[in-house]
Amino acid sequence: MAPGYGSPALASALKYMLLGSALYEPLRKALHSLGDDVGGVGGVGGLCNLGSPEACDSLAGRTGNYCFQPGVWSGLTCFAIVVLAVWTGPLFFGAVAMSRSLLKQDAPLEEGRETMSQAGLSCLWFAMPFTYMLADPFYRSSVATVVLAVSKAVSPLLGLPRQGVVDLHKALGWNAMAWASIHACGEIFYLCYQQGLQTIFQLSGRQGENLLYLLGLLTALLLVLHTLVVLLRKRDSIRRLFKSLHRLTAGLVLLSATAHWWPFALFLLPSAAAHGTAVAMGVASWLGRQASLARASLALAAAVLGALLGLLPVWKARETVMIAQGVGLLAPFAFPPLALLMEVVAAAFASLPILLTAPQVRTENGAFALMG
Repeated sequence: MAPGYGSPALASALKYMLLGSALYEPLRKALHSLGDDVGGVGGVGGLCNLGSPEACDSLAGRTGNYCFQPGVWSGLTCFAIVVLAVWTGPLFFGAVAMSRSLLKQDAPLEEGRETMSQAGLSCLWFAMPFTYMLADPFYRSSVATVVLAVSKAVSPLLGLPRQGVVDLHKALGWNAMAWASIHACGEIFYLCYQQGLQTIFQLSGRQGENLLYLLGLLTALLLVLHTLVVLLRKRDSIRRLFKSLHRLTAGLVLLSATAHWWPFALFLLPSAAAHGTAVAMGVASWLGRQASLARASLALAAAVLGALLGLLPVWKARETVMIAQGVGLLAPFAFPPLALLMEVVAAAFASLPILLTAPQVRTENGAFALMG
């Protein structure tokens, strides 16, 4: 793909996702009269089937401070279905539109207009959570820091050069570190003031919140480790293993963060689809195949559906377990990271056949490549 050329459809899809992530919390608060259906920190109640303990009319679903309620379809609430559709729809339809367009018909991106548009959305994306953090002591910035990670499965479709991808990856990474630091420090100060820091380590807390705090602390420590790997990447002992260590620590951070704040299982679905596609592309490349842009974008669209199919059985099993009587306080923390892991695996399996079924042709240097 020539520099400056990419898919307008896919670029627009990512802008819609950026706009949606910025407007999510204000719109949710505007609907707060619906109560628990959209309630909780960042909508965790409405997204994860959590109601007020006082609303539980039986012991079924009652676990400490949590009152789990059945979803309307495959364990998902109405609010979760709407959020998933709005959050994943742009990426899916953008990838489909890209796959249907011929590369020679792709229009060049209008650099000036794109720059102004991206700048405006970026200002909105940063200003909105900052405003809420100043105005609302209970607001958590985490929900506004979830954006589609730029990976090798997405960047070529946008026409981004390798250095551009690296720069964007670094900017998103340092931004995530900054917001996470604000969130972690604020939570630690709050706990020290209200209950004492030792509360985090009391796993037997009868209300079930202590494990939530402990997982938050674990996530913060893993993020510090992840940052240290980045800062020390030029050392000889780290340089050779940097990519593997970077992926490993990033994966651990995301799994721990999802156990800490359960809606990440839903909000990270587009990222799971992108990285599942990247895994499938790596497998296809290892088998001597290189997908065309149209086929790669179709694989990304399939990965979005695959990630959704990976989520649904885990979320349904979560519903079945959590509405039963006598459920322990540890059970609700296991399903969200399992769902995220299954999303990546299912996305890879969904996209791999598309990458492997194109006809092979021999290139000038004698290698094989996928075409069409």
